[in-house]
Amino acid sequence: GPGAAFINAALVTVISAGLLYFSGDLPNGFTITEIGLMSGFALFGKNIFNIWPIFLGTWLYSRIQKEPFSKYVGTALLATALSPLVSYMAFGSRHAHPLGGLLMGIIIGLILPPLSAYTYKVQNGMNLYNMGFACGMLAMMIVPMLDAVDDSPQTVSYWAEGYNLEFGLVLTVYCLIFIICGLFFSGKPIWAVWAGYRRILTTSGRAPSDYLRSSGHGPVLINMGINGLVAMAYILLVGGDLNGPTLGGIFTIIGFSAYGKHLFNILPVMVGVMLGGIFMHYNVDAPSLQLAALFGTTLAPFAGVFGPVTGAAAGFLHSALVLQTGSALAGVNLYNNGFSGGLISIVLFPVVTAIFRHRNPELAPIVPNRQTVRTPPVQYTRNMEREKKIAEDVKKRRRRPLAVILVLCAALIVVAIIFNAMLKDLRQARANSSPSPTPDPFAGTMTPENTTDPNDPYGYFSEDGEESGETAAQASATPEPSETPREHEYELIVADVSWT
Repeated sequence: GPGAAFINAALVTVISAGLLYFSGDLPNGFTITEIGLMSGFALFGKNIFNIWPIFLGTWLYSRIQKEPFSKYVGTALLATALSPLVSYMAFGSRHAHPLGGLLMGIIIGLILPPLSAYTYKVQNGMNLYNMGFACGMLAMMIVPMLDAVDDSPQTVSYWAEGYNLEFGLVLTVYCLIFIICGLFFSGKPIWAVWAGYRRILTTSGRAPSDYLRSSGHGPVLINMGINGLVAMAYILLVGGDLNGPTLGGIFTIIGFSAYGKHLFNILPVMVGVMLGGIFMHYNVDAPSLQLAALFGTTLAPFAGVFGPVTGAAAGFLHSALVLQTGSALAGVNLYNNGFSGGLISIVLFPVVTAIFRHRNPELAPIVPNRQTVRTPPVQYTRNMEREKKIAEDVKKRRRRPLAVILVLCAALIVVAIIFNAMLKDLRQARANSSPSPTPDPFAGTMTPENTTDPNDPYGYFSEDGEESGETAAQASATPEPSETPREHEYELIVADVSWT
């Protein structure tokens, strides 16, 4: 239910924020993206059980490489895209055992750090969900191996409906708070913050694009609020549903609003997915196409670098490809749209670059300068006051985001409790407004006493012998003409399971 889902999202968000804080990773645009991904996918796929083995595997990898865990903490968080495999090996497999889930998570955590570093280079920064592509490549090896031993995961689909009004109001308030905080509580004049947001709209979004470092937190908050409202408006416009998966997609867009996405580069991709649904699938409100429009914004850099027409073409291709890649992975890769986006970027980028290179010289390969430049040595002196000030600023940068995240998680828990109480009251009101049962016409009549012998219920061994038994059977089988047949009545017992 919604209450349990929001509590799980809050707990996963607190765990992720604590992992970032205690590992020593400094806040930047990508840490906001990681928090958005963890919060969103905790509504459908991730939970407080299946993420820990992957964290452990990534930590072991950092120990093997003899490097600090803060360097790989982001990879550990995003690698939980394969957390359904942990749950499957622990509870759903033919040989399910908790140790099997632990071993699978450790293997995933050990493999994905070097694999994701390599796939990042292949996609040229045009696919923002690089980890989704890396997880898809790994899942393409694991799922066939499980299928070979007749232990393949089975794909299931759960799609909630009827929450558009409640979730729409909560999400609208959530996004408006972002916009108001960015305009009035960023410590800068409103005109300066708005000018920073307009500068974000001129960027391409090609990875890496850290808007938090380049523009500040005020413009980023405005960008997060506007993108969240636009994503929600798209779902409502096509007649979709606000539920766990779509809210996860909206939270993902909000998170990546600090790292590559803005209004001008996500709209063309959404339009392309919509056109794909119209011309190829004929139902843009299908659950898979709703998610393709939200998560397909991983291809937003195509619209930012090559223009809106290319972005729409990328979205059009994505609407067809993403429906086929999910079945091959049996649903174990939560970032399936990232896998599809990686395939499209690998194929589409060199083709489009060859066409647009004469128009945009910046896309041409840069030839390094071979001339050696001699620079005089620079003597550095330590400024203790400046170093102390920098250390204090770093502590503040680490504390502020953690406090904000904890407040947001507390708000999620409060929303879950209130929403659960509202649903309980709604069910009670529906039960009270249901029509009363039809009165029994025979309630006031007296039933004749049963005078039959318990050892001889049919009267076969009575004093009258066989004749009395046959007469009783005929009398019971032939109802009187004046007797009205009694209608069957059923009592529906509704148990209150809201505590689950």
